[in-house]
Amino acid sequence: MGRRSGIYGSIRNTETGSFQTSNVLTYDKRFQKKHKVVVQLGQEFVKRWTRVLESGVSGLPTDEFILGDMSLGTPSVASSDENYDDNLLSFFARLNYDFTDKYLFSATFRADGSSKFGKK
Repeated sequence: MGRRSGIYGSIRNTETGSFQTSNVLTYDKRFQKKHKVVVQLGQEFVKRWTRVLESGVSGLPTDEFILGDMSLGTPSVASSDENYDDNLLSFFARLNYDFTDKYLFSATFRADGSSKFGKK
């Protein structure tokens, strides 16, 4: 009886993870009962990733196989073409100046860098 060649088996490993950290520093000071200054500085970092590794074999003798039986087939090329990384780095600042609890001046700043942004 001839060997069946159309049966294919594969194993796939997927790893997904993420890391996030945020830091904020606040300075709050009142001067001479008329002036109040609040300054905030911050930073955030986010990293997400996915790794996929797949390997397969063809020419298995039966479709009822377990992982250890993969050595009975002809190996195909292992692939890992679905690797994905996403990184974000942000910096931000805010300044609030209050005069006599009546007038408020506020300024903000933010800068973001991401692996999703195109390179210029």
